[in-house]
Amino acid sequence: MNRSSLGSVLLAGLMAVLTGCANPNPDPRVSRFDFIYGGNLEIEVDALQDPDRQSPGNRYVLMPGMRDLKADDLEFRQVCRYMDNALALKGFQKAGEKERPELFLRLAYGIGTPQTENVTTGAGYSYAVGWMWFNVPPKTANITSYQRNLIVEAYDAPDPAVAKQVWKTSITSTGTTNDLRRVIVYMISAAHPYFGTQTNSKKRISISGTDQGVLDIAVGPRPAPSVP
Repeated sequence: MNRSSLGSVLLAGLMAVLTGCANPNPDPRVSRFDFIYGGNLEIEVDALQDPDRQSPGNRYVLMPGMRDLKADDLEFRQVCRYMDNALALKGFQKAGEKERPELFLRLAYGIGTPQTENVTTGAGYSYAVGWMWFNVPPKTANITSYQRNLIVEAYDAPDPAVAKQVWKTSITSTGTTNDLRRVIVYMISAAHPYFGTQTNSKKRISISGTDQGVLDIAVGPRPAPSVP
């Protein structure tokens, strides 16, 4: 083997080692969730808690908080899966079929009225041809944005007539996509540390569209490594 070939083999081996060191245990959950955002999503979280009412416990059940929404609705069930993963990270426990819940969590979500505004997307400029000047106006475009909303309300009883509110978390995000099913997992991921707590004001959170922490909400906790 000549010196040039030997050098190529050594370089390839070094690159393989470095690549393995950089990512020795790739997250197997990545194949189950498609990261489609290249930028950041801006999330606002507003959490309230009744200071005079202690939480009756951490065992919960999720309930629809919107009129005519049934518990077996497929979209609602998907949001519930995200919520179950998020609440587990906060120490809450989902009540089993034969267990009595201590918290009754009502979920409401949706998209507000679209807002369209004319924005400048490129600056104008001037250029000369001979002794004449020509002006090119700024570029503008109509941009439509959507406010995505999710509200989680915790009560101590299932009957609205007698239930007392224990805590409430409101989550909003504004952007150019109305695909709530895709965005809501990021909203829950950003907001879950504040479930069952109090914020003094709205929290503004920026979350990357490729944040791997979203996998904890979308798919569930990372599986423990297998023992050889």
